Amino acid sequence: MLSRSLLPLCASVFLVACAPAEPTSQTQDHSERSGEALTEATVTFSADWAESIDGILVEGGLLHVEFDEARLDECRGSQGGTPQYAITAHVRSDGGAVQDVVVAGLNAADDPTVDLDEAGDIEIWFEATNRWGCQAWDSNLGDNYTFHVVDDPTKPDWIGNAAVVTSRQTCNGGPCDSARRDLADGFTFDSWTRERAAIASLYFDVWEPGVTDFDNDDLWRQLDAQIHLRWAGQEAFETRYADVTGRIGNDARYGVSLKAMDPFGYPVPQGEGCPAGTLAPTVDGQSVRATADFYFTVNGKELHPAGGGTYRGTFDGPANAYPGCVVP
Repeated sequence: MLSRSLLPLCASVFLVACAPAEPTSQTQDHSERSGEALTEATVTFSADWAESIDGILVEGGLLHVEFDEARLDECRGSQGGTPQYAITAHVRSDGGAVQDVVVAGLNAADDPTVDLDEAGDIEIWFEATNRWGCQAWDSNLGDNYTFHVVDDPTKPDWIGNAAVVTSRQTCNGGPCDSARRDLADGFTFDSWTRERAAIASLYFDVWEPGVTDFDNDDLWRQLDAQIHLRWAGQEAFETRYADVTGRIGNDARYGVSLKAMDPFGYPVPQGEGCPAGTLAPTVDGQSVRATADFYFTVNGKELHPAGGGTYRGTFDGPANAYPGCVVP
C-alpha cells in the first residue's frame, strides 16, 4: 500500500589543483552524446482497493494508469451500446500542472498514459461523470493518492562552482585557483583580455558517482555538458557544448572559452556586418558593448545563479569597427 497525502481532494482542472589548459573543441560527433533515458512505470488501482507500482516513477518518463472500474461504479449508463459515462484520472505534479486522461467509459484511452515532467510528488484522483450530470470520486476517502517521482537517473547528482578566469598568469599550463572569480558576479571581456590574457574561460564542476570520480575516457558520452547563450536583443538561447578540462577530486571540470564566445573577435573583422544581438555604446564612446545572458546544463540538469535567473557577462569591442551597429 502506498502513502496518501493529507491534502484535501482537488477536483479543479487542472534543483586545490590547477586544471589543464583552456578548453579545446572535442572531435567527437556530438550526436553520439547520451540522450534522455525514457523510463516507464505502471500504477495499478485494483478492485480490492489496493494500489501498486510496477517500475520506477522517473522524471522524463511515462506513467501508465491501470484502473479497475469496480472501484467507481457510480454514474454508469449507456445508449445503444455506447457508454455515456467516463472515468477520468487527474494527475497533478508538484509544480501544480494537471494532466487528465480517460481511463474507462466513453473515449477511454487504450493505454492511459501521462508524462512525468518533473521530480517530486504527484497526486492522482479519479472522477466519474455522465451525460446526465452525475459526478462521483475515487480519492481515498477525500485524500488524493500520492506517489513520488525521482530525478532522471541520467542527470548528475550535483553541478556547481561556476567561475570565470581572465588572467595572463597560468599554473602548470592552465588556470590558477587564485584567479577564479565567482561567475555570479559577472565579468567584462575587454581589449586587454582579448589580446593579452592567456586564460579566458568559464568553468563549472560536475559530480556523478561512478562517472566523474575516476579518469573516465567515456565521460563525454555519459555527460552532455552545454552552455545556453542569448545576446541582448535576442529572444531565443543558442546552445554550445562545454568541454572537459580535467578532474578536481571526484568532480569533472568543464570549461567554455570566452575567446570562442567573443562576438567581436581578434583581429577585428572588417566589413562582415554586425555581431549577433544588440550593441550598446560605452560611456566614453570609444567602445561598443555586447551583453550575454547564459546558463549551463548537464544531461538536462540546469545550473543558474543562486536565486535563479541567468549569469551575465559583457564583451567590449572598438566602436569604429562597427559603424551603424550601435543602438543608442
